[in-house]
Amino acid sequence: MATTYTGGPNGITAPSPKYVTVSTHDTNALAGGDSRGVYVGTSGDLAVVSPHGDTVIFKNLAAGVVHPIQARIIKTTDTDASDIIALY
Repeated sequence: MATTYTGGPNGITAPSPKYVTVSTHDTNALAGGDSRGVYVGTSGDLAVVSPHGDTVIFKNLAAGVVHPIQARIIKTTDTDASDIIALY
């Protein structure tokens, strides 16, 4: 029987069921839509465009961590983190 998760923020009720390797791009949206988290395999800066259209650079993100970042675009410019996976 499946475990039910409740009480998550923003209506999130379960761990991410879908993961997609990210190919950064300055204008193209992520293939799976807006992410609900981003895994960074190699530390560095991550430039993202939010679902609301704001651009921000997350500086020096730690490697091996799922960061709770909702992103529409993960930009090539100003991103030097790598091995990025979007969680949906």
